[in-house]
Amino acid sequence: MSRLRRQAAEEVDFPDIEVGRKINPEKSTALEEIVLYAKSRIPNRVLYEIFRKTIVNTFETTTLKMEDDTYFVFTGDLRAMWIRDSALQIYNYIFLAKYDSVLDRVVRGTIKRQMRALCRDPYLYAFFEDYSPRRRKDGHPLRKYELDSLCWPIWIAYKYWRYTGYEGVFDEDFAKGIESIVSTLEIEQDHSKKSTYSALDNLSDNDKKRHLISKENPVVYTGLVWSGFRPSDDPCQYNYLIPSLALAKVTLEYLEEIVERFYESMLMDKIVKLRSDIEAGIKMYGIYDDKKRGSLYAYEVDGMGNYNLMDDANYPSLLSLPWIGYCRKDDKIYKTTRSFILSHRNPYFYAGKIARGIGSPHRKGVWHLSLIMQALTSSSEQEIEEMIDMLANTTAGTYYMHEAFDPNRPENFTRKWFAWANTMFAHLMIERYSLLDCFENE
Repeated sequence: MSRLRRQAAEEVDFPDIEVGRKINPEKSTALEEIVLYAKSRIPNRVLYEIFRKTIVNTFETTTLKMEDDTYFVFTGDLRAMWIRDSALQIYNYIFLAKYDSVLDRVVRGTIKRQMRALCRDPYLYAFFEDYSPRRRKDGHPLRKYELDSLCWPIWIAYKYWRYTGYEGVFDEDFAKGIESIVSTLEIEQDHSKKSTYSALDNLSDNDKKRHLISKENPVVYTGLVWSGFRPSDDPCQYNYLIPSLALAKVTLEYLEEIVERFYESMLMDKIVKLRSDIEAGIKMYGIYDDKKRGSLYAYEVDGMGNYNLMDDANYPSLLSLPWIGYCRKDDKIYKTTRSFILSHRNPYFYAGKIARGIGSPHRKGVWHLSLIMQALTSSSEQEIEEMIDMLANTTAGTYYMHEAFDPNRPENFTRKWFAWANTMFAHLMIERYSLLDCFENE
C-alpha cells in the first residue's frame, strides 16, 4: 500500500457526496449483500468506500424501468443511453442476476432495449427514452456509427447466458437485432460501394472544426468492417479500427454459438464469413512491423499502408484486448503493443506527479478507465497494486471515478457522474477481492 493510500485510510472522514439523484425505487438484496461482504474483504477503508458507492451507482441513479418492460440506462451526467456504456454499466449485475430477480430483470431489459434500438437504426451509438437519436440543443448528434456499438449487446448477452444459464434473453427481439447487425456489418465491409452512411453528415460544425475534417477518408476493401467513429465518439483517422474489429471477431464467435443453439437461421454462413474475414484482415492489415521492437497492433489502419499507432482510454482499446477475449495476456504481439501504448511513444499517454496512464484525444489527461483496464489486464502484482493506488488517490475526495483528470492535480477532472467508469472500478474490486464468493459459498 502506498504512503498516500495508507494515510488516507487512517485519517479520512468520508464526505457524504452522492453522484446523481436516486431515481430507481427498486431494491436489490444482492447489492446489499455484496456491499456488506466487501467490508470484511477489502482491507482498506478508501477502497471500500469507493466500492460501496460505485457498485450501486448505475442501479440507483441511471436505471429507469420503461413502459415496454425494458430498462433505459443512461450514462450519468448525459441523459442518453449509450449502447456501449449501458452494456458495461450492467456488467457486474450479470454475475449477481442469479441471486437477485430485480437485477436479472435489469440485465434482460437493458439488452432488449439495446437490440430494439439497433433494429430501428443500426447506426445509432446512443438514444433517448423514446429510442430517438434526435439532436440535442447543442447540435451534437447521436447517430455516430461506432462498430463496437453493434457488438456489446451480443457480447453482454452471451456472458449473461453462460453465467446464469437463462435462455429467454434470446427472443424475437434478439433475433431481429441479429439480422440488423449482420446486415450492417456486411454493408460496412465495403463501405465505399455499399453504404449510404456518411460520418460527415453526423458531425456538428464544431466537431468538424475541432477535428479538421472536410471530407471522408478513403479506404480499400480488406474484409474488415468500416467504423465512422471511435468508442470515444471522436471520428476515426483511418476507418478500420483494430480494437473494435477485435471485439467484433470475438462477438461473432459468440454469435455463431448463439445462432447454432437457439435459431434456425440462414445467417450462420454470413456470420462465419464475417468472423473469418475480420480475423484474417486484422492479421494482414492490423499489425505494424516495428523494426526495433517487433510486431504490434495498430490502433487504426486504412488497408493502403497507413497506420495510426496510439491507444485511447475508451473500451474497446488495444490495452483491453485480453479482457474482451481477443488474445491472452502473454500473447507476444499484445505484450509488445502494451509496452508501446504504456509509454510516451503513445501520443495519448500522460504522466505527472500523482498518476500516469493512457488518456484520449477526446479529453486530455489520464482516464480512470485506462488505469482500471491496466490493472485488469496485468500479470504483475506490483503493477496491479500500483494502479489501485492511483485510483484510490485520484478521486479528488469524491470517492467516485471520473473521466479525465490532471495527473499533477487530480482535483481538475471532467465528469463527476460517469457511471461506466464507476462500474468498471467496482468490477476490479470484485475480481481483486473475490467478492462473488459471498454468493457462491452459500
